Amino acid sequence: MDGASSAATILQLIQVATQVSAALGQYVVSVKNAQSSCDKLIKHISIIISAAKSAKEILDTSQSSQSLGCDTLLAEWFADNGSPAQCMKEFDGLLGLLTTNSNGGMKWSTKLMWPLKERRIKAVISTFDQHSAYFQLFLSVVNSKSMKQLGETQEQVRDMVQGIAANASETRDDLKGLANGVQFVKASQDEVKAIATGLVHELELTKSEQLNATQTEQLQAVLRWFNAFDCTVKHEATLRQRQKQTCGWLFNVQQFLDWRSLLIEFVWLNGKPGAGKSVLAAAVIEELFKSLKSGETLAYFYCDFRNSRSSTAKEVVCSLVVQLLRNASGNWLSLFPELKERMDRGADPPAALDILSDLLIRASTLHERPMVVIDALDECSDLPDLLHTLIKLNDGRLRLFVTSRTELIIREKFASLPSLGLHDMSDAIQDDMSLRIKSELEATRILRILPVVVKDEILDLLLRKADGMFRWVHCQLDRLGHCRSAGDIRKVLDTLPIGLFETYERILTAIEEKEFDGAVASRALMWLVTALKPLTLFQLGEALIIELGRHTPNNDIALMRDVDILDICGSLVSFDEQSGYVSLSHFSVKEFLSSSPPITVGKPLNKYFVDPSVANRQLASLSIRCIIDNAHDATSCGSRRCRLVRYAVESGFLHIGHICEDDQSIIPLLLELQERVSMFPSNYVRIIPTRLSRINSMPAWRLTAIPDLALHIIIRFGPPWLLRQYLDQHPLKVIEPSNPLTYAAQFGDVYRATILLDKGLDVNKKGIFVCSYEPIACVLPLTAAAMACGNEHKDSLITLFLERGSNIPSDTLHAVLRNIDGAMDNISIVRRLMHHGADPNALESGDSALHASLSAYCFGHPNCNCTTIVPMLVDAGCKPEALNHDRISGLHLAAENGHVQAIRFLIDSGATLPGDIIHYAARAPTSSRRTVINLLLSAGADSNAVTPESGDSALHTLLQHRCLSSQYWACSEVAEILIAAGCKVDGANLSGQTPMDLAIVGRHLPSLQVLMDTGAQLPADSIHSAACSQDPEMLRFILHCGADARFLTDHGDSALHVLFSRSCWGGTYCNCGELARILMEAGCSCEAVNDAGESPLHLAIRNHPDLSALHVFADFIGGAPSPLLDIIHALAIARVPYFKADRCKNTHYLQHNGGSHSLSPTCDTAIHVLLKLRRCVSLECGCAEILRILVEGGCPTQSLNHVRESPLLLAVQNDHSLPVVEFLVGNQALVSDEIIHAACRRGSPRAPIVKLLMQHGV
Repeated sequence: MDGASSAATILQLIQVATQVSAALGQYVVSVKNAQSSCDKLIKHISIIISAAKSAKEILDTSQSSQSLGCDTLLAEWFADNGSPAQCMKEFDGLLGLLTTNSNGGMKWSTKLMWPLKERRIKAVISTFDQHSAYFQLFLSVVNSKSMKQLGETQEQVRDMVQGIAANASETRDDLKGLANGVQFVKASQDEVKAIATGLVHELELTKSEQLNATQTEQLQAVLRWFNAFDCTVKHEATLRQRQKQTCGWLFNVQQFLDWRSLLIEFVWLNGKPGAGKSVLAAAVIEELFKSLKSGETLAYFYCDFRNSRSSTAKEVVCSLVVQLLRNASGNWLSLFPELKERMDRGADPPAALDILSDLLIRASTLHERPMVVIDALDECSDLPDLLHTLIKLNDGRLRLFVTSRTELIIREKFASLPSLGLHDMSDAIQDDMSLRIKSELEATRILRILPVVVKDEILDLLLRKADGMFRWVHCQLDRLGHCRSAGDIRKVLDTLPIGLFETYERILTAIEEKEFDGAVASRALMWLVTALKPLTLFQLGEALIIELGRHTPNNDIALMRDVDILDICGSLVSFDEQSGYVSLSHFSVKEFLSSSPPITVGKPLNKYFVDPSVANRQLASLSIRCIIDNAHDATSCGSRRCRLVRYAVESGFLHIGHICEDDQSIIPLLLELQERVSMFPSNYVRIIPTRLSRINSMPAWRLTAIPDLALHIIIRFGPPWLLRQYLDQHPLKVIEPSNPLTYAAQFGDVYRATILLDKGLDVNKKGIFVCSYEPIACVLPLTAAAMACGNEHKDSLITLFLERGSNIPSDTLHAVLRNIDGAMDNISIVRRLMHHGADPNALESGDSALHASLSAYCFGHPNCNCTTIVPMLVDAGCKPEALNHDRISGLHLAAENGHVQAIRFLIDSGATLPGDIIHYAARAPTSSRRTVINLLLSAGADSNAVTPESGDSALHTLLQHRCLSSQYWACSEVAEILIAAGCKVDGANLSGQTPMDLAIVGRHLPSLQVLMDTGAQLPADSIHSAACSQDPEMLRFILHCGADARFLTDHGDSALHVLFSRSCWGGTYCNCGELARILMEAGCSCEAVNDAGESPLHLAIRNHPDLSALHVFADFIGGAPSPLLDIIHALAIARVPYFKADRCKNTHYLQHNGGSHSLSPTCDTAIHVLLKLRRCVSLECGCAEILRILVEGGCPTQSLNHVRESPLLLAVQNDHSLPVVEFLVGNQALVSDEIIHAACRRGSPRAPIVKLLMQHGV
């Protein structure tokens, strides 16, 4: 490129940049909330313009004086894909987006579109951030050569702009706008900040405040879908252990200060067991929460051995992801479209650790400075996976603070990372420990009264022997607190144990010395050491009275009080009063009790030590016994004894997998359970909780629907040796639809499947496939393996079944192709199936294999079918144009589900585009919709295709498709593409709806703007559509554009009628009051009556229990509408017990506004209408209270309607409650013989009412 061309390129960039800056300036002046985003972009533009001038200076420098660095910078500048070129593209896009009328100011509709344009601007800011370093380099190069650049005056900028103006053929108004832009460019950063400071309190709203209620609910729904583990309760409990004025030293340690000030990104706090690491982690979390700076966000997690959910790497990362997303401002869901789409199709949240790690990294980009604190890494059950993930996350984006013991595997992984060892902080630890001991000495009743000399001795001894372990100190103080005399205290001090394990041994010895405590403690500790989930105190108490060999709990050994367990076990256990959970007090307690008994321990103490295999057998057996016993006596389902059933069903079967070899005692219990379930299936459905974990639980229908239940449980949960022994003792008797091989295919592995095959099971015999919701009968084991989700042995199982001669039904290949979870590589499986004869052209419910492979959303993960499998299927003979039973082709599905690569391949392969494919592309996932439509249009797709059944155009289809509010902008871009391709903007479908109608109802405000900019006309009934949209901004926009607020339908309904014709339960997300106010301010009458004789107030009372609507009416009419007609009729129809208070308040309102004196056309008073309701026998209905309000308001109790029915007669005839009848009789209601006859004619004579009537002379 020659010098002149290079200079022109630079000047062109400056010209466009200043125009964009001018447009941004107009938004700052005219649009509320625009200052913040515009400021950021203007700063970027000023840097780019300064860099352009630097480039110009470098270009003007003689060739001899240019350095190699300058040549490199210039080469990058004029490269097609260089930073300046990419920024120029962004400027071009922004210029069209932001152009406004410089003569008459900014239109109201343009201002309204700002929040949508702001998203684009922030995306551009993100792009400029990526190129900022390059432009800064230009500035530094020029600055290093001369300081003249820093002193450049305002005149130099004006001369440059005048030079641009001289070469441009723009109008005077354009030059005026350009000059305004230059003023923004030349303003210094200090001046910009000064302007922003004056407006910040008014113009800068947080993203969360800008979210509407619908967006907030969508975000919360996705977060709930993750079902992430919440550590709030654990944090609060740990923080309560912190002594005042302790832990503060940590915040002044150099490593922490460096981490806090961004000098380092990782700190590992490590120490020995019981050294107070968790309390320090809680202190760090609390300190960070109190001192969070602008842009900082904190997420934390406590690994906890007490709960299997809080001790896995997957749960750690998942919880951190959810916290970062929850703390993000704005509608972050637009950046994670795959999550919403995955949730909407009913799939489980991501579970693979690599996927969750990627989500965590992406979620961290939503924050300027994200921080993460993780406590007790050593308590994670899959520690290697967690450590690998943390190393991956330590890329400088996240600041990590983690704590753990100094385990070898952790030391090796973190060897090169900054660490903070508590052994180096002995003085600070001693000070904290001293404060803790002094506090406990004053808080404990017995220790408080000790002489000061003794307290000082206790303090000195504990500090010298603690070796930095707070846990050890706690146990000794607990032991001292149980002393009864000075001699006992002296004995404890003289015999202080060394270390935690000796301490625990002393505690067990003390328990054993008490006559009745040993048996309780040994059983309780076995449960607490082995249980896979936390147990409540009541559950543990129930567990202790279940005995093998008994068919009922042994109440003779039940503790009189469950809390006695805490007293017996002492410092070995802890109890959380808030949650009710009891657990081992420390991880070291579990380590001690799970170890082999020390040589020094006598035989009486051996019973307290837990052998994992024996304990798991015990818990599995006791859980099964609990299920059997509770279902046998179904009347106990609501009693205290059922509390353990939830744990037994959710986790009891999991213990079977940990039983050692040659222990077959579990088999008879499983057979007994199988027999009981077959005899009393309804009892088991009734006693088993329905809302259980979908991963490890055994839901009720599984227990009752599976004929060979014992074998199923062994295959699903048991070790392979147990399966072999079961089969040796109980020969298989396979009866369709039961083939245990299908269980192994779904839940097992190759080893279990091989055992079953070797026992003679037929690989070509069908059996039950167990899914999350209902059993699917009659599938081959091969198909079951293909359909299984999350089975890591799927590939090897399919290989095994094929080697054993399995047939390949068409649904097998289809099942593999529909698996899109990304955790499995389907390509090798598909190849193997096709190699063994699977026919990709075979139809399953009309679908070919190509249909199956394209039937789900494409999220772009490496294992997506569209990249490799689709070409494989087409090469095997699958026809892209082939239609299934619904007349849908593979190309249709590829377009609808966003398989961009598949579409490209099929088009390049010569596939013929279906005439209606543009409609399917309009329903593609938001993330790929624009690409898909552009791709199809460039290939010749018909943009004007109309669906024959509905008459919809592609614009209709696009605007009918539900999407997140954050995706409206993307929809509007697609609408622009379709319109540019010739799609008609005013065409109506067979229902008479135009794209404009659908845009209004669907709240597609950006798309509506696009339609109006292209000349579309507002439909006459657009005001009704806007009312249906429930969106105040849409309604205001429609009215601003000229919609008639007084428009009536053929049935006389106004927009207010339409608004209140839909039921609404009120609450936070109801906009009806605001919408009604907007309509009435625009001239819509609230007194208009439609052809059915109903006013908007009728409908408001009937369908909207929220009183705000009534108050809106009162503001505009000053009282009840005229004519009132039967307003109270609408009130009565709204009879729902939950709305007792609302009915009473509404009645009060009508009574005070003259509504209770009116008569209906049948001469019914409000009381007649109320009492015509049948079978209103509940005192909660509020009829008696409403009746009192109406009578006090002057409504007569003696009036007769046109068929001479009195209110009292209606009350008796329609089974109203005794208080209603009593009130009427007490207020001079007409009493006659006809009334007592009516009372006696009821199906069940109502003695109290008859007695009441007779007392009044009937």
